[in-house]
Amino acid sequence: MKNQYFGDINDFRKYGFLRVLQAGHRNRLLLNWMLVGDDSRRDGEIRGYLNGSKRSEGLYGKCDQSLFIWMKRHGKKRDVHLIEKSGLLERTSFFCEEVPPNPVGRELWCRRLIPKARGVDLVFFDPDNGFPVKSKREGHPGFQKYIAESEVKSVWAAGKSLVVYQHARRIERHKQVEIILNDFKRWVPGANIKVYRAGSVLYFAAFQKNMLGTYLSSLEGLKKDWKGQIQELS
Repeated sequence: MKNQYFGDINDFRKYGFLRVLQAGHRNRLLLNWMLVGDDSRRDGEIRGYLNGSKRSEGLYGKCDQSLFIWMKRHGKKRDVHLIEKSGLLERTSFFCEEVPPNPVGRELWCRRLIPKARGVDLVFFDPDNGFPVKSKREGHPGFQKYIAESEVKSVWAAGKSLVVYQHARRIERHKQVEIILNDFKRWVPGANIKVYRAGSVLYFAAFQKNMLGTYLSSLEGLKKDWKGQIQELS
């Protein structure tokens, strides 16, 4: 995640997805921002939905009116910490450290993450890009934009459910899902895995068996409120 993406349409959908995940139960969430520094690229600039038009109000306001109104006020400020203070993400704590670019720093970063997950039921990973690709394996320059296999395994072994953000790759979506699932299933043995699409973004969810019913019940809200914006693929 980069601060420059804050308020983008995919960012709006992400918070909507998290609010649905947290609805109707008392489970706690840890949002691991996996922050990296901003750059000069113009990614994350899709903010036309905040223009106040009747079309935007009708299309996005109906999904989550409270979130939409808040984003209209704050969505152009480029600071993820605003959502932390908003009260919109209930029973949620945050891991805000930037992801180190070097392997040693990354290992220490992960060691500090795990204690933050104590007392929560689900960890949301928000990497800049998502799952690793062949050209960006652990230890390679630029890997801070990707989640590491060891991080997923550590959180899963600690008994937590987890969700991983995945940015669109330049391949057909079905093929992208297939490639990622091949790895993800090995990393989270015994998991109940679900995949959700939100615009150009995917979310890969791995639910512990004792939490599956709770979260799937909450996610039924996507069909009602976020129809056409967020949907289950598998």
